[in-house]
Amino acid sequence: MGIFDSCLLVSDIDGTLMENGKIPKVNIEAIEFFKSQGGIFAIATGRGPSISANICKKCGVNSPVLLSNGSVIYDVYKNEILYAEYLTDNTLTLMQKAIDNFSDIGLVITLGDCIVTANDTEYTQKHRIEEGIPYIYKSIEELRKLPVIKGLFMTDDTERIEELKRYLEEIKIPDCTYIVTSPYYYEIHVKGINKSVNLTRLADMMNVNYNNIFAIGDYYNDLEMVEKASIGAFCENSPEDLKLKADYIAKNVKDGAVADFIYYLSKVRKEEEDG
Repeated sequence: MGIFDSCLLVSDIDGTLMENGKIPKVNIEAIEFFKSQGGIFAIATGRGPSISANICKKCGVNSPVLLSNGSVIYDVYKNEILYAEYLTDNTLTLMQKAIDNFSDIGLVITLGDCIVTANDTEYTQKHRIEEGIPYIYKSIEELRKLPVIKGLFMTDDTERIEELKRYLEEIKIPDCTYIVTSPYYYEIHVKGINKSVNLTRLADMMNVNYNNIFAIGDYYNDLEMVEKASIGAFCENSPEDLKLKADYIAKNVKDGAVADFIYYLSKVRKEEEDG
């Protein structure tokens, strides 16, 4: 019997598990300790299947993972989508209006098996190179025939992102949800989707009691997940208002936030066992 038997720990990737494409060694070691004590380790990220699988394998997940901010439950080892929610035609029409009015803002689309570009800019080109994503262009009309999981607007001009947010919020339709995932990213998902929505569905798949769910993140799209967990953490590098909502403040991402949280959880579990 391990101290983490039937416990599920879910971590965000960027800004939480890793920084600038690198996972601190202490995180990998702590995750192995967590699993050796019976724990189930999963990821919850805004990334889609095609650009998250290698990271998930590298950090040693032993569970399906939550992708595209909770829209997808994905088995990285079988390369299989276990559950997904897809955008409607109405939402695609909304995205077309957005790029018609904000042609300088890039639009990247996550499909079930790949990522494509619906509005190419210098910033999306940079993004593709950094993430190693091949260039594939699909118009909104072509996308209407495909399983679209999310749309990601991106630019390094934060003022333009704010203008886009105001524009979309004024014409918001009931089919979709908007999610801020960084100062440069603004995403569109199926109505009501966030990282917490399918967290309990994943727990049910893994036969985990909801009182044994732990979660850690670093940004606003992690808030619902951290609040739903029985013990939730934000990293030291998180915005100050988010840290006020956490049960625990973990170290900075560069210092091994996930490892710090795991060792904190081990102390909590041992104290519970000792009564």
